[in-house]
Amino acid sequence: MRICAYQHGEESEGVVKNTGTLRFLASNASLYMTATVIQSAISFILIPLYARNLPKAEFGAMDQIAQFIVVVQLLGTVGLPMGMVRGFYLAARDEHARRRMSGALFNFIFPVMSMVSLGVYLFAKPLSNIIFAGMGKVEWVQWSAGLIVISSLSGLPLSVFRTLQASRMFAWWSVVSSLLVAAAVAGLLLTKHFTLTNLIIANCAANVVVMAMLFPRFFKYSILNFKFKLLRPMFAFGIPLLPNSAARKVLEVAGRYLLPHFCGLTEVGTFVMGLKIATILESMLLSPFSNAWMPYFYSQSDNPNAPALFARISGLAVMALCLTMLVIEAIKPLLLSLLGGGRFADSGPVVSALLLGFVINGIQYTVSPGIHLTKQLVKEASLMAVSAVVCIALNAVLIPRLQSVGAALAQTGGYCFYLCSTFLLSQYYYPVQYPWKKIGPAVATASFCWLAMGHFDNIGLRGLFVGIYAAVCIRLDPTLPGSAMTLLIHLRNKITGMRMAIS
Repeated sequence: MRICAYQHGEESEGVVKNTGTLRFLASNASLYMTATVIQSAISFILIPLYARNLPKAEFGAMDQIAQFIVVVQLLGTVGLPMGMVRGFYLAARDEHARRRMSGALFNFIFPVMSMVSLGVYLFAKPLSNIIFAGMGKVEWVQWSAGLIVISSLSGLPLSVFRTLQASRMFAWWSVVSSLLVAAAVAGLLLTKHFTLTNLIIANCAANVVVMAMLFPRFFKYSILNFKFKLLRPMFAFGIPLLPNSAARKVLEVAGRYLLPHFCGLTEVGTFVMGLKIATILESMLLSPFSNAWMPYFYSQSDNPNAPALFARISGLAVMALCLTMLVIEAIKPLLLSLLGGGRFADSGPVVSALLLGFVINGIQYTVSPGIHLTKQLVKEASLMAVSAVVCIALNAVLIPRLQSVGAALAQTGGYCFYLCSTFLLSQYYYPVQYPWKKIGPAVATASFCWLAMGHFDNIGLRGLFVGIYAAVCIRLDPTLPGSAMTLLIHLRNKITGMRMAIS
């Protein structure tokens, strides 16, 4: 399928239209949410396999490896994938130019990530000592080197689909990728060689298959070339974002990398199980919202009503984040029992602390458009760097006393500092009149319900507080049920047309 007219369009028979509407953002985010819910379901099926067949230390090391790969890819690609939005929407005004950009991007990333992966392989031993505090295996890092380049290439087409707001294409292939990884893990389990090393190898094989399936479609609208000057707009946007993204990643992973130095790899396993459950909120809301959000608010750069639109979206996002947090908190004991088989009961407080952090992080996403649209990225990166330092300092203080719970609280503290500082920065350069009369009561009610749940073990009683919060939200905004129903109908129609989008 040919994807064109990306700036202001909604997918329909290869033509995109009406991207300026709130419904377009909501439908794209909802389609991403559908995909991530399916992916989360797949991940949840896999978590008990990991938790019950791997030692607790290797369960924690598995997540450390995953985050290490993300960090290496972030630095190795020099922020170019993040710069796609600016390049595709502000520097390229026609389909041909975008196809040339995509082709040049592939020819840049492939050799660079190949060399980066080779470097990781050659320095696997010292890297292993740093990551696992001398308690891990060198072969974990060696095989990760191969996964770095393979997953970089298999993920590039998905990044392009997301940037072009081709939500059906992105959602479909994201789910297919997850299914292939799950199939590889299931096959590994049947062979009775379920080790962390073999898991990494299985992921390499699954990503090779994904790459083979995706690239014929990717090349249909990518013109391969070596004119790297076409990437200038991506560099101009991606490089200023790189320090921000790197500092954000430091904030997110500092705790799990400091834990083994203070408490050992087993405590990392406790933290990671709590993170797996808290990440449900990120999978259901933050990830799909962020996938749709940045291309959307850039498409509103010339809209005089954009501040009012952003304010409305922020109010809805706060309610949705708090509701999701309460739902997960309510069923937390059941999830810990189901996923951990009784081995991870001590992860409960970690879940609660990280859930709060993800809500704060999600609210920060909604206040960020003003910073991007007024080009205050350097100042934002400085605030993110300070937030990372705050997080590291809190980890150093809290981990020796509270272990994995301390790491979770430190991460939440870093998010809180970042939200407060970026809110003030954004309001200074791009004032937005937020609906405080709705946001204030919603947050206060959510806080009460969240704290009250801690006094009850019964799932039914905990669920009652979720219902109370939902009723308060409807009272604050009576249009919510109707809007939700309209959105579900539109989402159903979009999913129905998915075959047309990938043909």
